[in-house]
Amino acid sequence: MMTITYLAHSGFFVETDSAYLLFDYFEEDVPARAEGKPLYVFVSHAHADHFNPDIFNLKGEKIYYLLSYDTEKKIKQRHILQYAVATMEQIRFVRYDEAFGEGPLWIRTLKSNDRGVAYLVEVDGMVLYHAGDLNLWMKEGASKAINNNCKALFDKEMEKIKDCAVDVAFLPADPGLGTHIFDGIHAFTGVTKTSYIFPMHMWKEYEFIDALQEESLPESVKIMRPDAPGKTFVIEKL
Repeated sequence: MMTITYLAHSGFFVETDSAYLLFDYFEEDVPARAEGKPLYVFVSHAHADHFNPDIFNLKGEKIYYLLSYDTEKKIKQRHILQYAVATMEQIRFVRYDEAFGEGPLWIRTLKSNDRGVAYLVEVDGMVLYHAGDLNLWMKEGASKAINNNCKALFDKEMEKIKDCAVDVAFLPADPGLGTHIFDGIHAFTGVTKTSYIFPMHMWKEYEFIDALQEESLPESVKIMRPDAPGKTFVIEKL
């Protein structure tokens, strides 16, 4: 079982028996944490709507940062850690196609077709997937060549997790994609065995969750409704 709190945009706070996980913090308050349980802070890439330097001022012991490789240059150029609580010793910069253990977590990374990485995380017998900006960005008005290249890169990464059992998936549903808004979700659920989907990257246009619930997805998929900062969900393994 795990508890998931929606923060904003693509940001989620997850509590399991062994750890806390914070994904792509953007804004809103991070929930309180019990002492003694480690916190793992994930950043998928350096875009401002996924990487807020305020994460380096989180207080408490046992805080570990797992950051996409493209954030390193930004951190150093802007001297972000100069007055921060966190230090470089707490940070691990990750690239795509890595697989490693970190405390109670097992982590695998995929290459984004936009920027940075996506994360596949196993903890306490449950698997979470945070896409970051790995998505089918099939934009209306873009050239056929651009959209085809985007799809080819996306399909290549999906092939790496084909038939993977995913308990919780945080997936983009960006309104700017128009009629292609749910293409990435359809593609992801078509190659994985996913139980719960949390749509994200919606720019506060939460009405699209209703439209997603009307989409033809595998019967096993449950669409969750992260439509207000601070909203909490209790998730059990199906």
